[in-house]
Amino acid sequence: MRLLFGIFFIIFSLNLANAEEPTKEALLEELFQLTDSTEEAILARSGEGFRTQIEASFKARNVKLADEHLQAIEEIFISEFKKELPELMREIRTLSLETYTIEELQKALELLRTPEGRRFQKKQEMLIQKLVTISVKSGMRAGKRAQPAMAAYMKAHASPK
Repeated sequence: MRLLFGIFFIIFSLNLANAEEPTKEALLEELFQLTDSTEEAILARSGEGFRTQIEASFKARNVKLADEHLQAIEEIFISEFKKELPELMREIRTLSLETYTIEELQKALELLRTPEGRRFQKKQEMLIQKLVTISVKSGMRAGKRAQPAMAAYMKAHASPK
């Protein structure tokens, strides 16, 4: 009987200890809040870059769009992005939960709760946005330069239907 009582006490104590520890999901949610990585924040931030990417895409094809057409295309893209955003967030959460340990999340949160951590995060965010823009433009330039060679290759090797 004492053994049974001891086992129940240990199990109950472990459950209480676990209940007091923040879950990985809760830590990740706080991390998303502190890094402006919620769905709403991502949508607001991404919207600023969509127009630049759309303009660059059309410019690479030598197409000039009037502002009203550019705005209409941007609205279509944002509408579709909003539909995709919940799935994107699920994928980000899943990847983050698989990647980070509770201890790593706790340490990251400790840093982000400080003024220095918040400044670092803002700079990282700005840097990443600029790197994405640079990468997109670089890819577009490479694609534009490669088009004549790809067209020549296809002309020489593609069989007519």
